[in-house]
Amino acid sequence: MSYDRVAVYCFYDREGNVGRDVFCLLEDLKRNIDFLIIVVNGKLNNENVFQGLADEVVIRGNSGFDAGAYKRIIFDEKYAPIIRNAEELVLCNSSFFGPFIPFAEIFGKMEKNDADFWGISSYERGIIEHLQSYFLVYRKKVLRGDVFFAFFEEYIQEETTDYTEVCAVFENGLFRRLVEAGYGYDAYVKGITCHNYKNPYGSLAIDGLPLVKKKIFSREYFSEKNALDALSYLSQNYEYDVRLILEGAEQIYHISMELESVTSHKPGAVSADWKEGIRKEKREAIGKFVEENKRIFIYGAGVAARSLYMTFFSYKNRPRLEGFVISDDQTVKEKSLSGYPVYKFHEVKDIHEAAVIVGLEKENSRKVRSSLSGIERLIYLWDE
Repeated sequence: MSYDRVAVYCFYDREGNVGRDVFCLLEDLKRNIDFLIIVVNGKLNNENVFQGLADEVVIRGNSGFDAGAYKRIIFDEKYAPIIRNAEELVLCNSSFFGPFIPFAEIFGKMEKNDADFWGISSYERGIIEHLQSYFLVYRKKVLRGDVFFAFFEEYIQEETTDYTEVCAVFENGLFRRLVEAGYGYDAYVKGITCHNYKNPYGSLAIDGLPLVKKKIFSREYFSEKNALDALSYLSQNYEYDVRLILEGAEQIYHISMELESVTSHKPGAVSADWKEGIRKEKREAIGKFVEENKRIFIYGAGVAARSLYMTFFSYKNRPRLEGFVISDDQTVKEKSLSGYPVYKFHEVKDIHEAAVIVGLEKENSRKVRSSLSGIERLIYLWDE
């Protein structure tokens, strides 16, 4: 039996609890698909909790994150024929609240384009360009080909616990592999300008993203003001029940916020996080630089440097990276990044004979120009 639109939904909760927001999402999603497989990473307190919503429920160990869960289903002898014969495959996870508009509206808009795969949002900051992986849709052309399945088989590890590796390989690597194979892509929200976790208000008000990531309540990113700004804006502009988010914040992160605090709050000014990107021509120039050189170091170990790694070296057909290099006056916080060593500048004796990509933001790039002047094969992210 074949289905037009098949969805694989990856669910995870540390305690195995399913919040009302998840049921809200799944009930709406179910109205727009023909076959729903829920794959649980870890455990469920009630193994029958999805009865009546899911066509199939698979519970697996908590490893591999969402990519590992998808691989488990994609190559299962029971589900593989269903997926390969579908018109569309939806891969989504439980990392967000929403959407705050009906899925029918999202699918309806995206049905008007001829992209081979698409996502709710695309990220085009600097050298990184990809679809954000919390909600992805692959169409018939991709599902009838070999590239998608070959990538999962070779590069996605079901047992990994390295989140950075999963992000680099699954989110960025699969996207790049499909694009290089000639598949076209699109996004419901193109080129977000606000950080999903740090600036949820901007995501809603500027980018028009119809959802909020759950990690805005995590210890790493939580700001009461940011949360109140976002939820107040949400309550004023959408019909979504904000109480579902407040319940989720309490359940998952033990953050307690009152509905009255949200409804009485007046959001402040909002602005984008990213205004200046790196031109497409620079991205192409770096790609050519990578292809032409056999020994390459990335100068830097911060966000820009990691972005370089994720874009050009995050999967096996990009084997030339020898490591990351930092200035001699910097403190080495990590001895390795993504499995590659981190050196101080003086520790690489023959660096002048190698090729170096300077993975620093513009201002820091200016500061190191003089110390790198003797390196013949050198390329910067930023032009003056």
